[in-house]
Amino acid sequence: MNQIHALTVGMPVFNGELTIANALKSVLSQTYSNIKVVISDDASTDNTEGICKEIASKDDRVIYVRQKTNIGLYANFQYVLQQSNTRYFTWVCQDDFRSKFFFEINIAFLENNVEYVGSTSSNKFIGQFEDNLINYCIEGSFDDRVRIFLDNILDSHAILYSIFRTHLLKKCPYLHESYLALDWSICMYMIALGPIKRTQNALIEIGQSGVSNSRNRWRKFRSMNIEYFVPFYRYSIVAITYFNKMHIITILYTAYRLMILNLWALKQQTFETIVDYKNARILPKQKK
Repeated sequence: MNQIHALTVGMPVFNGELTIANALKSVLSQTYSNIKVVISDDASTDNTEGICKEIASKDDRVIYVRQKTNIGLYANFQYVLQQSNTRYFTWVCQDDFRSKFFFEINIAFLENNVEYVGSTSSNKFIGQFEDNLINYCIEGSFDDRVRIFLDNILDSHAILYSIFRTHLLKKCPYLHESYLALDWSICMYMIALGPIKRTQNALIEIGQSGVSNSRNRWRKFRSMNIEYFVPFYRYSIVAITYFNKMHIITILYTAYRLMILNLWALKQQTFETIVDYKNARILPKQKK
């Protein structure tokens, strides 16, 4: 395979000493080796720095940067993208895994299919069985792509971790923002530009420590009062901005799906708030 079109792998990390070495190993052992890896350490307080520096000292494709202060999850994602000057870019999280042909297969697809803005592979969470693989592509007309994405939005992890055409991804207007479901907004922007492939014979395994699995995700990213009642308010606004590109049927379907998503999130948020409140009352009594 011709490797003249290199790839930047952006790895934002914070306190990843337990998993970062394995994540880097899966990246550095790829069959497609013409890559550079940019690690942005968000002022970790564990041994992440030592592990990354040791690996970087042995492989000149690895660039390690330590932020002076904690800049936050999404700002760290933006930082590693900004360091990219290659044709392709992908994010890899500190506890994720890529099978050894992932880069080669997906870059080859993009080289031969210029209309596609990104390409990824089958995915699952680490620890899940192979029969739980997620395999949907985002293809067809824009209306088709929107419906496919909305139908699978809670399983959209590997879409964000596609190999993207860097010049398109860098133009995304939402990258500087920070809110729950920002990843959905980024994906929405990219699928508005073109289709995203899901290739076979490669695999992404997603770690369990991401934002979507964090206990305090609602509270952590809430910055507007309306988000108490419409948790995905800011993503909903982004989706609505694309109504002018949609057929009326897709507009109605999108509005319906946004309503269902926000009702689901409201239920989850309310339940977790009640549990946290009860625990806050019980724990002080137990200490006595």
